[in-house]
Formats: sequence, structure tokens, C-alpha cells
Amino acid sequence: MALALFDLDNTLIVGDSDHYWGEFLIEKGLVSEAEHREKNDQYYRDYLDSSLDINDYLHFAMGHFHGKSLSEVQPLLDEYVANVIPTIAPNSRELIEAHESAGDTLVIVTATNQILAQGVAKALGVEHLIATDVRIEDGIIVGGLAGEANFRDGKIINMKQWIKQHGGTLSDAYFYSDSHNDIPLLEAVRWPIAVDPDEQLTHWALLNDHPIISLRD
Repeated sequence: MALALFDLDNTLIVGDSDHYWGEFLIEKGLVSEAEHREKNDQYYRDYLDSSLDINDYLHFAMGHFHGKSLSEVQPLLDEYVANVIPTIAPNSRELIEAHESAGDTLVIVTATNQILAQGVAKALGVEHLIATDVRIEDGIIVGGLAGEANFRDGKIINMKQWIKQHGGTLSDAYFYSDSHNDIPLLEAVRWPIAVDPDEQLTHWALLNDHPIISLRD
């Protein structure tokens, strides 16, 4: 039984779930449109060029939730997930089902925070999730980063911690991702697969003779 690891944004879904969240808050009229969109777009650009300050971003993205309990915000999260579901790439479910049929253990490994990602993971039918943790104290969302950001090398750190608790090994794992930010984890697994990759990841995959697939065709 192998580990089958999946990035979320622009891999299993078409687009970025964090960025969608900012747009969702704007559409709901919960934030100032012009100011929020400008900051949301800049944070996304920072992510793409690997300069994102995740702690700063989490305070921004989860600001509407600060001081609230998860139960209070769950209806809004459910509505958000319902909006994200149509962005699931056409062949994602087939890929997930193929690994399930093979008896593999499926894990979504994403930089997106756990508050947003857990509902999307459930919609995809993936039980295990490793995400960036937002600080929650006594059931109340206080915002900011808790633990190691699940980004770049942080994905390896958090993945190894998960393996200590659940079993498995990276030397017998698949990892599917679109982003050059995931090259550290792609290099650590046995079967790295580039999915609808960005330019830098395409170059890396071709240079190292790794497979490139699309889940959108």
C-alpha cells in the first residue's frame, strides 16, 4: 500500500481555493471590494513567486472569522465549498478513485489553511488532509499561523510528522502537483507527477524525465 499525495490548488481543482475565498467574501458583501481584491490579488502573486508571508496572509484571509467559533462560521464555509466544487478538475475524481482501488492511502497536502481545505477535501472524498493550520484557541479562531506553514519545505516537515502518526513512507509515495513551490516534496517521493504544471515545474519535470499529465482534458 502506497501513499498517494495530492496538492489541491490548480491540481485537483482549477484555480486557487485561497484566492476563491477572497472573491467569495467580496461577492457576499462581507469585505470592502476594492481594498480586499487588491490585497487578495497581491497575496496570490506573492504565492506564485514564492515570497508569500503566510502568517500575514492568514490574518488577512481569516480576519472575518477572528473571535468566532468554527460552529458559528460553518454555514458560510459550507456555502463556500459549494462554490468551489464546480472547479474540481474533470479527471480528479477518476484519479482519486484509481488510487483508492489500488488500496493506496490518499492525502491532500496543501498550503491552503485547514479551515477552508477540510470541506473541499471532504467533497473530493479524501479522508486525510495536511494543510496550513490557523490558530484556534479554546474553539475560537484567533488567526495567524499555528505550527509549520504547509508550503515548500514545510510540506516535507509536516508530511514526515504525519507519517510518524499514520505510517507509510515517502520512498513509496506518489505526489501530484502543479507548482514549482512543491519541488522539494516532489523530489522526496518515489513517483513525482506534474499536473497541468506551471512553467518552472514543467522545465523541472522535463529535465528529470518525470511524467506530466492533465486532469482538465
